[in-house]
Amino acid sequence: MVALKIIRNKQRLRKQGLLEIQKVQRIGQYDKELAEDATPASSTGSEAQTRSSSAMHHASGAVHLLSSFDFRAHLVLVFPLLGMNLYEYIKANNHRGSSARIARRFADQLVSSLQHLRS
Repeated sequence: MVALKIIRNKQRLRKQGLLEIQKVQRIGQYDKELAEDATPASSTGSEAQTRSSSAMHHASGAVHLLSSFDFRAHLVLVFPLLGMNLYEYIKANNHRGSSARIARRFADQLVSSLQHLRS
């Protein structure tokens, strides 16, 4: 299963969508390079490939773009379907606050992703 992000056929939105594609692809390339650097040289075969692909998808904490295409002049971005996002979590809890532990987990993930974007 995948998640689709459909960007309306408006010049300004299309321009932003194309920029988003470039940035997400750059992050994906960075993650790939990071995973290659993290794979030990002594590992061979499927063990190294498994470790490399696992690290590649989680190095920056950012979602990876699977593909993009045009559909009836709308730009469509295809991402892997992930778990619950922050908005869905808040909605599921009837817009009540959550524990400090959970808030810290969200903050840690956000800060970690921002550090990767900065480097």
